[in-house]
Amino acid sequence: MMKWLLLAVVVVAVLWWLGRGRRGTGAASPSSDAAGPAQKPAAKTAAPEPMVDCAHCGMLLPQADALSGPVADEHYCSEPHRRAGPRKT
Repeated sequence: MMKWLLLAVVVVAVLWWLGRGRRGTGAASPSSDAAGPAQKPAAKTAAPEPMVDCAHCGMLLPQADALSGPVADEHYCSEPHRRAGPRKT
């Protein structure tokens, strides 16, 4: 008698687990099948920002955050580094 009760509990648990999985995908399937894959929202990824290095210390930072120097293509990470100018090697 005990093994039949255990078997019934296992069968009910398996059916519950399978039904739970079907309910989550089954509700979305008819609408997504009718609309097609074009309805799925596309993941929006931002375009990578160009990175520049500080002319004084060499630290990389996004070009939008960099301070422009007096010379073209010269960028600085902070106002003190812009005032100090490029590093002398």
